[in-house]
Parts: sequence; C-alpha cells; structure tokens
Amino acid sequence: MAWAHELADFLADGTSLDFVVIKESIRMMQDLKVQDAFYLMHGKGIPAVNMLYPSEDLQEGTRAFAKKRPPVWKGR
Repeated sequence: MAWAHELADFLADGTSLDFVVIKESIRMMQDLKVQDAFYLMHGKGIPAVNMLYPSEDLQEGTRAFAKKRPPVWKGR
C-alpha cells in the first residue's frame, strides 16, 4: 500500500499530459506480449507518446531537472 501511495504522489506531481500518455499506452498494449509492446512504444506507434516529445511540458521538465528546481507544468 505504501508503494501505491508513493506512485500516486509521483503521478500527481506530473503534467496532465502524463495521464493521456499512460492511459493510451495501457489501452494499446494491454493485450500484447512484452516484446511487442516494447517495439510499439519505441517504434513511435502510440500517438500520445509522439505528442509528448515536442511538448512544452517535456522541455520544462528537462530544464527544471537541469536547474534542480520543481517544474511548472502547463499541460501543453
């Protein structure tokens, strides 16, 4: 149960785009073998993942990490 609370806190601190990517990824990969899911994810076969890479939030997360400060998410 403690791990579930840690995971929930971690996700709550993230951008709202994270939830879009997580939900779509789970839907698309839930019935796949692990190796097939890996290829789908890294082959850019999940549209929400492709949306995340050029997002402002990904850039903000990278800058915040480099500057050792909390990120300010915008959801875009």
